[in-house]
Amino acid sequence: LPISLGEPQRVDCVFHGGEFISLEPGWSLEIVSLPGHSAGHLGILDHRNHILFAGDALHGAVYKNFSGRDALCPTYLDVPAYRETAFRVKAMAITRYVGCHWTIAEGTKAIHSFCNESLEFVRLAESKIIETVRGCGDRGATLSELCQRIGPTLGEWPSEVNYELCYAFAGHLSDLTARGIMREDAQVVPYRYYSS
Repeated sequence: LPISLGEPQRVDCVFHGGEFISLEPGWSLEIVSLPGHSAGHLGILDHRNHILFAGDALHGAVYKNFSGRDALCPTYLDVPAYRETAFRVKAMAITRYVGCHWTIAEGTKAIHSFCNESLEFVRLAESKIIETVRGCGDRGATLSELCQRIGPTLGEWPSEVNYELCYAFAGHLSDLTARGIMREDAQVVPYRYYSS
């Protein structure tokens, strides 16, 4: 297969969070762990300027396109870690939050609002998954069925985007199963989920 991103490169060091990069005397950047969207997601915290460069750490309730329309749903994977990241960001002494796909959040109020929007989406998605699976009774529901049924109630993105909820919903189903709220039947493919 052709390599579209170039040849493999040697990695000299790996960051885990807690490291500092010195730019000049009195100015260092802290590497911070912001998991949830992915297991090893990192951000860069500029203490001197009170800015967090967070990448895809938090997603609010939707990704918008350049026209301002809903384009994509949140795509976190690890629900407890994602929640914890939102609370951690809220507790940071920052005045600017810079993500990848969203408007820069300026000021504590805007930052907290974005964190709260992210947390509210998680809460709403979880409650709708629980409600929908309970409504399926003995039949249970697959991940795909949940995405298609619940997706239109969470955002106005194009209908094909509902399948992209599989990342967040798989995380929710794993979390709900671990907490004993759901049970998973892995003897059938696709897996089916039931209320406990």
